[in-house]
Amino acid sequence: VKPTIEKPTDGVWVFGGYGLAPMTIIETDEGLIAFDTGDTKHDGELMFEALRTVSDKPVKAIIYGHSHTCFGAGVLAEGNKDVAIIGHPDLNAVVEQNAGGAPAYYPEIGPYITARMLIQFNGYMPDKGPDAYVVPTNLTKPESAFLPVNTPVEDGQEMTVLGVKMQFFTKYGSDDKVHTTVWLPDRKIL
Repeated sequence: VKPTIEKPTDGVWVFGGYGLAPMTIIETDEGLIAFDTGDTKHDGELMFEALRTVSDKPVKAIIYGHSHTCFGAGVLAEGNKDVAIIGHPDLNAVVEQNAGGAPAYYPEIGPYITARMLIQFNGYMPDKGPDAYVVPTNLTKPESAFLPVNTPVEDGQEMTVLGVKMQFFTKYGSDDKVHTTVWLPDRKIL
């Protein structure tokens, strides 16, 4: 599968195949807003390289849609400590909890769940050949470029980010309950 860059509406690009989940860039007059940054620092590096094919503007805001896709943020921020990091109010705690592996209600089964997580995300696949993973990542030795949320948002909250009106939804999610969905009413895109 080849990586793709799609433009569903003016000033919005969706990058597929640069990480396990798609990453989105929203262009504004003031700079760029990144939505999700990859599962590892490596994903962030691939994303940053692809991002530079569509814009030279700096990333000035990052939105985390999920706790699994926030580990390339430091790469996209380029060392800028003033970047707004927007996400679910509980995301930082979930990332900290997951630092030692997959979370488990019963700690004794944590190692088993962590092994399953590595299998699910292609952690043991070879780098090359017919059995290689589709996305070029290796979760057995991941490096993180995580930046903690410094602008938590609540369900239904409206905010203007770099001149773009947004509404955030944080109530519904799956595995870790720290999802954030964003509606851009002026661009009519979710």
